[in-house]
Amino acid sequence: MPGIGDHQHGRPIVLLWRGHHRVVPRWICGERGSSHARKIVFSGTFTTAGLNLEMEDRSLHIRNEGKVRKFVDQVEHVTFSGRHARERGQDVTAVTERCVLRLGTDGWIVTEIAPGVDFDRDVQARCGFRLHRSSDMRSMDPSLFAPEPINLKLQPAT
Repeated sequence: MPGIGDHQHGRPIVLLWRGHHRVVPRWICGERGSSHARKIVFSGTFTTAGLNLEMEDRSLHIRNEGKVRKFVDQVEHVTFSGRHARERGQDVTAVTERCVLRLGTDGWIVTEIAPGVDFDRDVQARCGFRLHRSSDMRSMDPSLFAPEPINLKLQPAT
């Protein structure tokens, strides 16, 4: 079974955002080592520094927004190029507490949104660039926001 760091032979890789790593319109910054993975999944919160969330009634409630945006217009250093990932045929996804985004040819596309989250108020307004809404954007599974365990099972990589 591949580990998080096992990405040498085209296996998926999951990278976690720590601290204040930022995402810009076409590049993700703050992580390295993903050049051979077929699928790259970044995971972290949409904002940081003071973010306060509650899960109630199978939905997400943002009680206090973070002061620092992670989806910004520009950054100091680029350590991951979305353009190069697309040229290599890699699938790039970002999973946050409030939405799931996929890197498309024209930028980031929101494909799923958490129940209780408003796209315009809680996602687009907290982003430093224009996001695209998927034509079939759907709600994230409400069981993700329930107090009960969801019994996830790891599937072997294919």
